[in-house]
Amino acid sequence: MNANLTNPAGTNAFCLCGCTQPTSGKAFYRPGHDARHVSNLLAALIKQADGKGFSSEMVRQMGKGLPSEALRIKFSTAAHNFANKGQKAKAAKKAQPELIGDDTTGWKIGRWVYPMAVRFDSKHSGIHDGRYDWHYNTKRDGSGEWVSIEGVKGEMVSL
Repeated sequence: MNANLTNPAGTNAFCLCGCTQPTSGKAFYRPGHDARHVSNLLAALIKQADGKGFSSEMVRQMGKGLPSEALRIKFSTAAHNFANKGQKAKAAKKAQPELIGDDTTGWKIGRWVYPMAVRFDSKHSGIHDGRYDWHYNTKRDGSGEWVSIEGVKGEMVSL
C-alpha cells in the first residue's frame, strides 16, 4: 500500500486497497475496492487486538491512512459494529419466544403452516397465571421474525 495519495489528474496510479491494479489518475480505488480496503483494515485491527478488544485510539490510528473522511467513518463504524456484534446477538436471543413442545404445532395462514412459540412473562409462573403471548414466525423454516398472533387470522394446527 505504498500508493501515492495525491493522484494528480492524468497520471496512472494504483489502487489503495493493495491489489496493485491501475486506476485512473482521478481515482484512489478501483470500483468497490474502497470497501475492500476498509475490510482489510478491519481484519488487520482484529488480528492486532488478538482477542483482547481494541480501543477507539487503535481504530483512529489505523484509519489515518484512508484518503477521505467518509472512509474513516466507514471504517470506524465497521469496527464499532464488530465490537458490539456479540451483545446484539445476546439481546436478540433473549427476545426470542420459547418454542412449544416438539414442533408438532403450527399456525396456519391460508395454505401455509408457520412455526408457533409462546413467550412467558418472567415475573409470573407462566401458563397457570394466563400471562403468556402466542407468536408465529413469518418464515416457514423459522428463520424470520416472531410476530404476535393476536389479531392475525389463522388457526392452530397439529403437524
